Amino acid sequence: FARQAGYWSRTLAGIPECIALPLDHPRPAVARYRGDAVPLPITPALHETVQDFARAHGASVFMVLHAALVVLLH
Repeated sequence: FARQAGYWSRTLAGIPECIALPLDHPRPAVARYRGDAVPLPITPALHETVQDFARAHGASVFMVLHAALVVLLH
């Protein structure tokens, strides 16, 4: 665990603490670390399509959905 923690500490050193996304209201002066959940229903048909795509590209469903989120936020 210590080796992994050290690796990620070095790898992530110097990255911005937050990414600049458009906001609907200003950030508070002090972070409250409150979050929320947004349900995202995925139909069986969509899940199957994502699974097929992942399988065809040697990836997992998580990796495909994570990549889609990164593209959306970019």
